[in-house]
Amino acid sequence: MHAHPALALASSETHVPVVAPTSADGVLDLLWLVIALPLAGATVLLLLGNRRTQAFGHWVGLATITGSFVLSLVSFLTLLGRDEGDR
Repeated sequence: MHAHPALALASSETHVPVVAPTSADGVLDLLWLVIALPLAGATVLLLLGNRRTQAFGHWVGLATITGSFVLSLVSFLTLLGRDEGDR
């Protein structure tokens, strides 16, 4: 019986050493906000209701999503700026 070609390819690749994990620092320590900002915005809009948020609700949604995107972009660029072994 022949092995699956993907398994044969995976076994023939060189072994990449495992890097010791370290704690996040700087902007990477704030990555939890990528999820928390939109969740907080949605919670505010849901709890306050349509009538109370009609005047500013779109700004809450825009601000939380934009903040999440900017934080993601800064984190990505921070990772790209690190040495390959430190990523």
